[in-house]
Amino acid sequence: PVAAAMLTISAIPAIWSTVGTLATKGFAWGTVFTGFNRTLRSALCGMSLAAILSLTFSGVNHYVNASSSTAANESHVSASVAASQHVLSVVKVAVVQRFQFAQSKEELLGLLSGIYTIIALILIYVCVASVFPIAQVHFTSKYTYKGWILWELLKLMPKNMGGAMYWVLIAFVVSIPAALVNGGVMLAMGHPVIYRSPLLVGVAPDRKYLKEEDGITYKRDAKGNLEPDPATDLTETDFKHTGVTGTITLWILGLMDISDPDTYSYYCLKGMINLGFAFMIFIPVGIFSGFGLLFMMKANAEFARYYIPTLDLVNRVTPNTPATFWVRYLAHNVDVLLYPFSSFIVTGSTKAMWGVWALNGLGIVVFLLYKPMILTWGLIWVSYNWWMYWVIQESSPLRTTMGKDGFGLIVIPDEDPDKPITLQQANIRFFMRNMGYLIGWLPFLMMVWDKDKKTMHDKVSKTRVVWKGDK
Repeated sequence: PVAAAMLTISAIPAIWSTVGTLATKGFAWGTVFTGFNRTLRSALCGMSLAAILSLTFSGVNHYVNASSSTAANESHVSASVAASQHVLSVVKVAVVQRFQFAQSKEELLGLLSGIYTIIALILIYVCVASVFPIAQVHFTSKYTYKGWILWELLKLMPKNMGGAMYWVLIAFVVSIPAALVNGGVMLAMGHPVIYRSPLLVGVAPDRKYLKEEDGITYKRDAKGNLEPDPATDLTETDFKHTGVTGTITLWILGLMDISDPDTYSYYCLKGMINLGFAFMIFIPVGIFSGFGLLFMMKANAEFARYYIPTLDLVNRVTPNTPATFWVRYLAHNVDVLLYPFSSFIVTGSTKAMWGVWALNGLGIVVFLLYKPMILTWGLIWVSYNWWMYWVIQESSPLRTTMGKDGFGLIVIPDEDPDKPITLQQANIRFFMRNMGYLIGWLPFLMMVWDKDKKTMHDKVSKTRVVWKGDK
């Protein structure tokens, strides 16, 4: 009761100011965001204060009761110990009274563990849901790397919690109509995938049942001849259940004079026409489902508009600013995904391109004529492409790999930042980077505490990874 009262009292001023502003100035996104932020913070403060007061009052009350009881019965036991024992006994009685259905200690512990698990899942959901709108706004800035880094988003979450949670609330509300409609449509279709719905495309016939006359189903025997099968009637085979689009498809095929199921043209056209009509019927449902996203686009814009001071967007970077750990980590992951395509995307050296395409041609010959050598060729191909991706790109006039370029990073030498690194420096970086992989990424962590944000392969090759920046 104390917690509920404190929570209500602490939230009243924030709610009142928001309602008053809306009544005098009309609806405004900024007012709603600000008011919700105030309400959320007030609620958290109120709950914290209520918890402290409740514990204080309970402790004093139990201490007084326990002290008087101790003086009358066991004067040699300290008042603090008696008070603790009394509090524990009161809590134990309260828990047992609250959870009378828990017949044993194990059941009670299981119940509490389940409650704690639910609370933990709710907290995880709140954290993820809160950072999602923040990440979306960062994806619209010039430098988007913070939107991909969970640590950066978590640092921004406390300052933007009110607006983010209000955004999540809006997203939940606008998704309810689409969820209800989609749920009803899927229930009516009989399957969540439209192309497997009995209502739309129908049920595929069992190919051994081909004909039905006078309630008798005929099937083909091993030689392909039709023979009656009285034991199986039409309702059991269900091979005439064609669905809405299936019926339309058969009607169109009839107009085209293609009604024989054993012909090639029948099978080529039937599936294409059937699925095409099913997709056309489902289009209105899909459009309705996405209507809420249009509203959320507006919510994204308003959230960004009113929280720009606390979102810490990055739209300008000084040239040659050292790149930090997380953005380099993201760029590295992109590069690892792209290196198998070095044959197509690395064009900085003609000789290197000749080498990789010679290996590609050799691979075809090995696969066709001498398959036992395929593993050896594969190791050579992977090694060469891995070397080509890093060394050729970093030593080219572009001074960057595709992953680094996606985040605005370049590799420059220490002595002359305006020139690309040499091929020798690129090779040193390549081999020292591979050494870092072998010893557990420890050399990469050097940049966390290094003032110049350099890793081991940066220091040995006398190079650095920096932001290209805005001049």
